[in-house]
Amino acid sequence: MWPKNEQTHHHSARVQLAKVADAALSGLQEALEMAADVAGDTGVPGLQSGLTALAGILAKIKTNIDDAKSLTERIDAFKAVLKEVRQIPSDQVPRQLRDQMIDTFE
Repeated sequence: MWPKNEQTHHHSARVQLAKVADAALSGLQEALEMAADVAGDTGVPGLQSGLTALAGILAKIKTNIDDAKSLTERIDAFKAVLKEVRQIPSDQVPRQLRDQMIDTFE
């Protein structure tokens, strides 16, 4: 496992990379939507609908990425709660509950 200061640095780098990737996807999607608007005037069959479809696919990818980020954040929060619960002295937690949690989440 990484030392704490390296973990923070790597987390910060991942956050910055995610922001750049999000901006790039948004920019590409916007460019495709603008190109699709103009493509209708070119007379090339299927160009406008193809660009529109590609922009729609990028929108779905972006939504899936956002959903994955949200799920990851919720899982991390849940893991933090479980870590705190595991720190509670076992005589203060009903044994059956503690055993079930340990079996389920390890």
